[in-house]
Amino acid sequence: MTHKLVRDLKFAREKFSTNFENLSAEDATTRVGNANSIGWIVGHLANFEQYTWCELALQKVVNEDVMVCGFGKPASTPSLESMLNGWREITAVSNTYLDSLTEDDMSTTLSRPDGKPYGENIGSMLYRHIWHYWYHIGEIQGIRQALGHENQPQFIGRMSAEAKHVPNQAKQLVDDMYGGMNQNVLGLMQKYWKQDMIWEGPAGIGTMNGIDEFEHVYRDPFIKAFPDKHATDIVRIAEGNWVAGTGYQDTTFAEDWLGLKASGENIRMRYMDFWRVEQDEETGDRKLAENLVLIDILGVLEQTGYDISKVLKFIGSKPPEFFDAIE
Repeated sequence: MTHKLVRDLKFAREKFSTNFENLSAEDATTRVGNANSIGWIVGHLANFEQYTWCELALQKVVNEDVMVCGFGKPASTPSLESMLNGWREITAVSNTYLDSLTEDDMSTTLSRPDGKPYGENIGSMLYRHIWHYWYHIGEIQGIRQALGHENQPQFIGRMSAEAKHVPNQAKQLVDDMYGGMNQNVLGLMQKYWKQDMIWEGPAGIGTMNGIDEFEHVYRDPFIKAFPDKHATDIVRIAEGNWVAGTGYQDTTFAEDWLGLKASGENIRMRYMDFWRVEQDEETGDRKLAENLVLIDILGVLEQTGYDISKVLKFIGSKPPEFFDAIE
């Protein structure tokens, strides 16, 4: 999926491209006071995109005409048609690079021709380009008002599909999975997890390899022990393909679990999860591939009447082989 900052840049471009309706070639080359002409502004934005996303990222020059509008270049009045043609050519090429960017790429830095880093990481550069467009969109509107043009846009316009807020897909997948998990039945997790998923639990439970082992070795006895459990994340954050959450499960301790005697009473079980999402090669869907889990098992013991400090002292007072005979 195209990165959010790239979608924001494309939205800014879309609004920029609506600024030229009923604009004559003469007015596009007119300078109002010290302001640059509108044709120059178009070339200026095109040149900056070319330098960043074509020259630095792809080692390619797409259109040399727009270079006369580079930062620090003397004022000029290029034709709007030639600058728009250059802008369209450049953005078409730059999209081939921008559409490939991932969250991990945002913190990386492009290199100058001499091999030195450009200075800002790719995420910051995308912000700079977005702001650059909005700055010059306002400037163009000011120039057109000064030229006496009427019926100019009064507001930014409707949000296009590219500009709508889209939740982090990995975070949304975890949220959907919780909906299935909180039903406390087997057979629903295949919708959210890859077949070869890995669930890495705390000591005493261990690692589950694959959805079948996850369902029948871990979840089946867990659901029997806590049949009315309901998990609630109090914090859930996401970055790229990783989601982290911490919260609690309110439940009745109905059957023995991990050798712990069921109390038949309500308890609150704390947990912490880290999920990784990747594309399922068979279906093409994004699914949960890995889950790193911490469960407060000692907290469960404490809520069932054990004095944890004494439990730990007892365990520490015995050698490991003392517990070998316990089944």
